[in-house]
Amino acid sequence: MWTDVTSKENGGLGQPATGSGNTPTYNDILVKYNAANGYKRYWDDAAKAPYLFNGSTFISYDDPQSLYEKAKYVLDKKLGGAMFWEYSNDSTGTLLNALADGLKGNSYEPEIQALEAPDASNEPQTNEDLETPEAVEVPVQ
Repeated sequence: MWTDVTSKENGGLGQPATGSGNTPTYNDILVKYNAANGYKRYWDDAAKAPYLFNGSTFISYDDPQSLYEKAKYVLDKKLGGAMFWEYSNDSTGTLLNALADGLKGNSYEPEIQALEAPDASNEPQTNEDLETPEAVEVPVQ
């Protein structure tokens, strides 16, 4: 998250800013950094990733659409794997499921973006509280 973005040009992308040291969780992004709170979602087509901007604060992150794009790249380039930041910050499992679906060759379904805000009382407190997902086999061509 970058604050004090000096220009609204290009939706805040590539503008001078101050690093905040704050990294919101994916759950926080869904609940706090949304249109209701003045943030607009943009898509960086070069990076194939979303970002949020409210005129002064810029947040880059991964979402289901960007993870499908990463999976497509992995399959197209016949790579051995993918990563995203930050798996442990998504207690819903939405991001991992999107990556797994993409690695299976499934198409991106935009309605996957329509998520309900997670119940804060059920959020895991440590990485040990997260469930371990099943391994996904990726066919290598």
